[in-house]
Amino acid sequence: LATAGTDVAVDFLHDFEKAVTLISRFPETGSPKYGYEPSLAGIRFWPMKKFPFLIFYIETEHQIDVWRVIHGNMDITADINDPDSLP
Repeated sequence: LATAGTDVAVDFLHDFEKAVTLISRFPETGSPKYGYEPSLAGIRFWPMKKFPFLIFYIETEHQIDVWRVIHGNMDITADINDPDSLP
């Protein structure tokens, strides 16, 4: 994204906002997946539509915490289960 230009960055933000709006309305819509760390119980993810990124989030009693946005080609399991990267 850094070299793609302003139009792509704005498009990314719009896509992200749409995904987060959907997640906030229907938090159970995301797939429960990944995470072997006990502190990640309940983590879900939702794919962005126009970009190959996954939004990882945890639903709490009063809010949705977006934990991380990860490119779909990354080693997601290793990244999610790294204890040094926990929220």
